[in-house]
Amino acid sequence: MGAATAQGASLSNSLIALVVDEKSGAVSSLKWKERDTELVIGKPDWMNGYLYVAGRDPKDPQPNGPAMISVKERGPLVASVLVESDAPGCNKLARELRVIDGLSRVTSSTLSTRRTSTIRKRCIWPSASMFPAA
Repeated sequence: MGAATAQGASLSNSLIALVVDEKSGAVSSLKWKERDTELVIGKPDWMNGYLYVAGRDPKDPQPNGPAMISVKERGPLVASVLVESDAPGCNKLARELRVIDGLSRVTSSTLSTRRTSTIRKRCIWPSASMFPAA
């Protein structure tokens, strides 16, 4: 039986635990359970966050609107949450965060629909096994 779970704005498995900020939809906490280490350091809205820069001047970036978070897959082998929000510069912003039982990584899939095209972005965050032993 797997250990991946999704509940509210949280995802976890036997190796990692993740919390999504309920206002912004960004990852506010990512813990490596084995070492009880928090991996979100600094500005929490930067991990899986959204900022829109109109034109080429990054002086006034605009964040997405309030996040609506729903559980997409509850586990026990795969667990995921879907984070949807209005966002400047696009018609729709949807981000899915996923953990898989036994793997020390989080997968993030982002769908940003703009007026003229749909852009899909995927990224995989580093595995906790990539961090050196203390």
